[in-house]
Amino acid sequence: MKLISSLALAAALSVATLGTAMAQEPAAKPAAPATGKLSTASTVGTLLDNPKAKAVLEANVPDVVKNPMFQQARELAFKDISQFEPVLTPAMLAKIDADLSKL
Repeated sequence: MKLISSLALAAALSVATLGTAMAQEPAAKPAAPATGKLSTASTVGTLLDNPKAKAVLEANVPDVVKNPMFQQARELAFKDISQFEPVLTPAMLAKIDADLSKL
């Protein structure tokens, strides 16, 4: 199942990268929530670059963080990768949001 998730994530990232490469102008990075707080709406890169946020992800979904394809999803909102990672259920995303809100 992890292989299928990894392959699906790789395919989606390839399509996203191709679309960005073909665009006339670079796509704007998705913004963090207006409050400046971290959440699952933040990009993967934003969460990984913040040591406390990364620790929250590692505590809740270590296999997702360890997935080599995860690093390539830096431009995507964290919640958007849930379609590729079955462990990222609505309940898990809510728990991660709750943990991130404490930072």
